[in-house]
Amino acid sequence: MESDFSVSAPTSTKMRKPGFINEQEIIGGYRILRSVGSGTFGTVYKACKKDDTTHSGVYAVKFIYPTSRPSRILNELKCLKLLRGEKCIISLLDCFLYRSACLIVMPYFQHDDFKEYFRTLEMPKIIVYMHSLLTALAATEEAGIIHRDVKPRNVLFRVRDCKLLLVDFGLAELGSKWQTRQEAVQAHRDRQLKRMHPGYELSGSQKKARIAGSETSPSHLQKQPSQVDVPVSWPGVAAPFLGTNARHLARSTSVTAEQAGIPRAERAGTPGFRAPEVLLGCAEQTPGLDVWSAGIIFLSLLLGRYPLFTNADSDDLTSLMQICGLFGANKLKEAAKSCGKRIVLTLDEKQLNTPKTLQDISARKDFKENCKLNLVVSLINQCLELNPTKRIKATDSLSHCLFKNMFQENESFT
Repeated sequence: MESDFSVSAPTSTKMRKPGFINEQEIIGGYRILRSVGSGTFGTVYKACKKDDTTHSGVYAVKFIYPTSRPSRILNELKCLKLLRGEKCIISLLDCFLYRSACLIVMPYFQHDDFKEYFRTLEMPKIIVYMHSLLTALAATEEAGIIHRDVKPRNVLFRVRDCKLLLVDFGLAELGSKWQTRQEAVQAHRDRQLKRMHPGYELSGSQKKARIAGSETSPSHLQKQPSQVDVPVSWPGVAAPFLGTNARHLARSTSVTAEQAGIPRAERAGTPGFRAPEVLLGCAEQTPGLDVWSAGIIFLSLLLGRYPLFTNADSDDLTSLMQICGLFGANKLKEAAKSCGKRIVLTLDEKQLNTPKTLQDISARKDFKENCKLNLVVSLINQCLELNPTKRIKATDSLSHCLFKNMFQENESFT
């Protein structure tokens, strides 16, 4: 069943704000028809031109609550304007003020509810879904934008014709912000290295390469994990696919903290979709964290499980241990080290160093013998690389052999 354009957060009577717009009300040249979705920061209405009595052309009008920060609204508008309706990304048609609130007009897009198709979507359509979402992320990556909230509610997909749109850039970061933060981190690290190793200096090209993530310091000068431990009591882990032994995976854990004097790490995002570098409090974050979130969605489709990770308290350490239970402790430690962090696990690590296989956790037996499954899993593994410096970029993912075969064969993969 198809649903209407909606915003990022689930509809909830507790979150719903008092209605500011009535049906049939005319605002900025648009006639409001009805509300089609509501979230934390706004409500989306279906609308048409005020003189369009047949409703031949419909639009999605996003009413952003006046309580939203102006900087957040401006940031969303800047991102939409910069992307200019790239393929698979929602476009900005109009914007105006009404009763001290900002309204954004976008194309109206009917789509299917993720909960209605994630268990039954056929393999060919899953591949098209993956390609379309990565195409959208490649556009944001090239524009220097981090979306930060890639999740099923922000990825609108219509099953019948496999059309997809990435929406809601309210939490997005422009390159001018996250790149400046990276530069500040590198500058702080260079000051430390100079104090430790007088005469240490990087050329301008090396500094640019380091910020881009393609160059590292000499082995004896690489960033060292800070030694400030944060002890945490551990009640247990309960990811939906870890089984009854999950509570034995961890009793306590210790994650190091960066020393004072570097930019604060951004934590924005939805629990269950945030990348390891976000959970670890790494200040150096890139558009690669969106690729991780996309990988989580792909894995949910492949396994027929949603949500993949359950974390009612939105606790970062619980999320880290759920990731650890799926991918293994060694990979998590490697990811932490790449972020200048150190993870100490005071438990039997043998249990955590046995990553789960598809056969262990899949709820979709029809995929296990599919001839294209290996290619799909290969791409998902590259998207879900815990080490952010090794994770595939969205632009590179479009050249994956899975998609090459898709276009070459132009036939069903079942």
